[in-house]
Amino acid sequence: ANAGHVMRITEGRPRVTLKLAVSRDGMIAGPGGKPVAITGARARAETHMMRATHDAILVGIGTVLADDPQLTCRLPGMSDRSPVRVVVDPRLEIDIAARLLDTLDTAPLWLLAGDAADKDKAARLSDLGAGVFNLPPVTGGRISPEMILSALAGHGITRVLLEAGSALTASFIDAGLVDEICWFRAASIMGGDGMPAIAPMAVNSPENAYKFRRIETIDLDGDVLERYLRLGNED
Repeated sequence: ANAGHVMRITEGRPRVTLKLAVSRDGMIAGPGGKPVAITGARARAETHMMRATHDAILVGIGTVLADDPQLTCRLPGMSDRSPVRVVVDPRLEIDIAARLLDTLDTAPLWLLAGDAADKDKAARLSDLGAGVFNLPPVTGGRISPEMILSALAGHGITRVLLEAGSALTASFIDAGLVDEICWFRAASIMGGDGMPAIAPMAVNSPENAYKFRRIETIDLDGDVLERYLRLGNED
């Protein structure tokens, strides 16, 4: 918690932990992005505990449309520890019937929208209890990772758990804004028809790869949790 607070003061952004749950060959979903349960019960319980230690969970609208998640802490007796759910949704494509909106009594929902978002839908979502924040898209209708984190810092967020799909994950790594990775690996192999955890990035040689250092490995009933820190950010 202290590290996130210090980072918000010194760098104007929250500390970011990237959480990935992948098959042994690095896939997060089946062919065509079909959602599948990859890791087992202990790994999922560890994820819920991680949620309870962060101020916000960050996902993109693609994850919401594909999975219809709740993004709450569902450990017994800990639902009140659920962090703010934050969705990057430039065009406000979220379904009014999404489970995120059905669980507003458990945890807040913030939607990061762009200038082109429908104003009537924004008003309806606000009436339902969601927070709608307008952030101007930078290129191609996307909201930059830097702008996302600056906005969250401005609303008091110090620790963000990034549980996003491959494109948003890649954008944060590419921007150098992932401080820690919690990488859950299952013992299954899905093959090249699956969806990779990280979208293509402009890394053309091992020398240009983004560097992290593994600090912990934990066995979770067959699944493995590996924790990494970004090099140069190891305090």
